[in-house]
Parts: sequence; structure tokens; C-alpha cells
Amino acid sequence: RPSTRPQPRSTSGGLTQGNSRALLLLIELVAFQPWPDDTAWVSRARADALTVVAGHLTALRAGDLRAVTAEFDAVRRALGECLIFGVTGL
Repeated sequence: RPSTRPQPRSTSGGLTQGNSRALLLLIELVAFQPWPDDTAWVSRARADALTVVAGHLTALRAGDLRAVTAEFDAVRRALGECLIFGVTGL
């Protein structure tokens, strides 16, 4: 039986609106740092939690979490630890 659920519209670069939204949410979650500078995530627990969340964002493609995490780490290294990250609009 055909799905009655609306299908995401394609945007540039082969992304769909659903994929774009899932990527934006993933970027916000990867950048989320709710504590002062002297407190940090437990690395393994954070990686596990991001993997679980990415698994629930069905519009993501395989490798999106790895790519977003790598890009975020590269930007953070390039800019230094002086940035303050937070979730906005959630």
C-alpha cells in the first residue's frame, strides 16, 4: 500500500528538506556545550549518545555523523577554544 506521508522535496546538492533539517539538528547537537570551559563531556558517552540520536534521525545519510563531527573538530581546532557554543531555537 502506498505511503500517504508527504515525501521530502529535493533541494540543491541532492539533499532533501528532511535531510537538511536533520543535518542542522545534528550540527546543533554536536556543538552543544552547556557547561563552563573547565567542564567537558565524557568523550565515550557523548559519542555513544550522538550515535543513538543520529540513528533516530532517519533522514541522515550513512557517514553524516562522522562528517559533521570531523568538520566541527576541525573548526574548533582552527578557531581555538575561545568559542561559546549553544543550542538556539530548540
